[in-house]
Amino acid sequence: MQHQFCVITTCMGRLRFVQISAPAAIAQAPYLLVDYSCPDKTGEWVHTHLPGALVERIDGKTIFNKPEALNCGIARACREGFSYLCFADADTVLQPDFGAWIVPRLRADSFMIAAADDDRDLTGLLVVGTEACMGVHGFDPSYVGWGSEDVEMRARLRLVAGLDFIVIPVGLVTSIAHDDRLRVANYSIKNHLASNLRNRKKLIDKCRRLSGDRAVMSRPDIRRLTRELSLPLWPVLPLTLHAWRRFQSLLAESEHAQDQSYAGFLRDTLQNNLSRRRVLRYLSLICKTSPRSGTERLTSGERADLVRFATGLMPRTEDGWMARAAGLAASPVPQDQVNARMIRACLAVPFAPAERLRYVELRWRLCSRAIFGTMAAAEKQELCRLEAQREDFVSVVAMRIAGARIPNNHG
Repeated sequence: MQHQFCVITTCMGRLRFVQISAPAAIAQAPYLLVDYSCPDKTGEWVHTHLPGALVERIDGKTIFNKPEALNCGIARACREGFSYLCFADADTVLQPDFGAWIVPRLRADSFMIAAADDDRDLTGLLVVGTEACMGVHGFDPSYVGWGSEDVEMRARLRLVAGLDFIVIPVGLVTSIAHDDRLRVANYSIKNHLASNLRNRKKLIDKCRRLSGDRAVMSRPDIRRLTRELSLPLWPVLPLTLHAWRRFQSLLAESEHAQDQSYAGFLRDTLQNNLSRRRVLRYLSLICKTSPRSGTERLTSGERADLVRFATGLMPRTEDGWMARAAGLAASPVPQDQVNARMIRACLAVPFAPAERLRYVELRWRLCSRAIFGTMAAAEKQELCRLEAQREDFVSVVAMRIAGARIPNNHG
């Protein structure tokens, strides 16, 4: 049975997915289903409808522990004598050419992962040698709830076992779409993003400890293996200021520039003089304007509230704007640095002080329109007037430098 791989799938409440993915898998390789006290009795269905498939049953469980289920699958595969293991979630469907592509590339010194695909979650797919898997002691069962147990295994195979990795072409695997409620149906934590956030913190700490390097998460190979670690904008909606502060602290520790930028925004927001109720309202509205949801989810009243709150948090003096520019300039996010230069350029325009403050405010609202909402028509006209006036000043300066005659309307 040298170089033969076995597909291992765990299941608790995913019968309708297994009915699709299991036949596709067993057509290419031996198939092992771990029935983790599945209420759908998926093990019985596999035993009846897929002769030759292996079923490992774990009874008496009410909460799903995926790492424990996977480790039971590893133990059974070892007893059966398989040299290589292919872990595939119940919603992962192997395409007909999958096995033919995999077999020639099976190596003891490497493992295989699915190509990154923003539209599908394929981080559960992993092909690895049985000895290497046992050498890192399998999956970590302390990862409770949904998320990160699969990328943690990837990182450990790299950091502990020193294995290289091969990327499986995206066309060889598909996934069955489903909503987020199904992800956590058999977990105790019902917010899948909150669960993943907690497990992610544990993963970062563990990778730093294993490598002895606090910057390990910025390594290109580790970033590739743990691609879920870059948080989308406000993926979790904490309900208290304390929870928001914990979220801000976690983002600040991230190696990702975008996370650090969000952490700075959160810090500034949490330190303002708004009441607790208004801060929570403001942050909840910010969540709804994330790239995942889109601003169309805001009602007209919510958009007005967001503009009012955000306007109230803007600096009121030139010194305040310069301080904001300094903070943005220190950010590792390129767009923050662009905004810092924009603020400084606006403050350098020789307007009257009040007009200069109004100009930088309108420019800030324009570049941050995804947060501040649509500008009123009168504000757009005012900004256009100020922009034209600024262009006049720039033209005058250029003419003076060139020694040209200055028109009378500019003095």
